[in-house]
Amino acid sequence: MPLSETVVPGYDKFPANDKSPLWITINHNVIAIAWNTNLVKGSDVPKGYEDLADNPAFAQKGSVVYADPRATPNAMSLFKILVDKYGEGYFKKLRDRGLAISAAGPAGAQQIAAGAAKVMVGIMSNNAQTVMPPALPLHTCPFQTQQPVRRIASRCRVARSIRMLRDSMRHGGSVRKVSA
Repeated sequence: MPLSETVVPGYDKFPANDKSPLWITINHNVIAIAWNTNLVKGSDVPKGYEDLADNPAFAQKGSVVYADPRATPNAMSLFKILVDKYGEGYFKKLRDRGLAISAAGPAGAQQIAAGAAKVMVGIMSNNAQTVMPPALPLHTCPFQTQQPVRRIASRCRVARSIRMLRDSMRHGGSVRKVSA
C-alpha cells in the first residue's frame, strides 16, 4: 500500500527528501560535537569536525573522545559519514593524537563534563542532555550531520507501525523534524 495523505495524515506536509510512496522519515538523530566550556574557549571552540584533527588545542593525548563504533550504531554511522567526507586520514590524525574511546555517548559526555577530556565527537544531542544540568560546563553543537532514523515503510512486516503513526496523528500526535 503506497503511503499518502489518506494513509498517513500530514504526509503531504513532509519535506520531499523525507518521504516517498514507500517510506517516511519520522525522526532524525542529530549527531553533535560536545565540549567542556571550562577547557575549550574562544578560538579553540570547534567550528567543525576538521578542527579536532588540526587544532593544536586538541593535540594532547585523550583530549578528544569518540564513542566506540563497535558498540554504538550512531558512532558507526558517523564514522562512515566522516570517512566519506574527510577520508581515512581524518581518523588516522585523531588516532595519532591519542583519541580516547568511550563505551557510549553518555559515558563520553560524562568524561567531558568531568573535565577528563575536552571534546566528544559524535554525541547524540539527547545523550548529552542527560548529563547537562545547568551547573555542568558542557556544550553541544550539531555540525550539519543528521541521520534519518525511524523510517516507516509501506511494505514493512510490521504494518501496525503505519497504523500506530496514523492513529497517533489523528489523536493529536505530531511528527516533527528537528534541525540545527
